Amino acid sequence: MGTLPIASRVGGIPEMVEGTYAEDMLFEVDNVEGLVERMELVLAMSREQIKDVGFSLREAMLKRFDPERIKRDLMRIFS
Repeated sequence: MGTLPIASRVGGIPEMVEGTYAEDMLFEVDNVEGLVERMELVLAMSREQIKDVGFSLREAMLKRFDPERIKRDLMRIFS
């Protein structure tokens, strides 16, 4: 969506955002201070920075979850 995800480090989320700026936006489930720190990071960013980071994250996720790429990878795995 082009947004900056602030999320807890649970389930498959860390693997989905691995290697991207969004990885820095993860916090431990019971760490309220971690959540507040991430929110403050975003609030300190300019509108342009948020747009740039959001766009780069969107592009990274579109590439990572491209249906054709996933299809090729699955075909290679099961071949």
